[in-house]
Amino acid sequence: MILTGDPDSAAALFVAAMNTGDPRALDHAYEDAAVLVPVPGHPVTGQARLAANRHLQSFGLPIEARPRHAYVAGDIALLIVDWSTRGTEIDMSGTA
Repeated sequence: MILTGDPDSAAALFVAAMNTGDPRALDHAYEDAAVLVPVPGHPVTGQARLAANRHLQSFGLPIEARPRHAYVAGDIALLIVDWSTRGTEIDMSGTA
């Protein structure tokens, strides 16, 4: 993903990609070497990251994300967001 302007916009782009239900579209929201931590202490990259996001998308629920902090260094930004996804039988939230 190439960011321009406000780094908080990346959260909105991520949410839009997640809510497409398309794991490949979502994977484009990440840098190639980006790390996802679906379970504390278990970082994943590449195909494992794609599989973890595919699992989350398989619930078929929209996700919401609210930016809390954005730390920018050159052309890289670390975003801290609070997220949630809720349905009839699923209520998940966290900070990423």
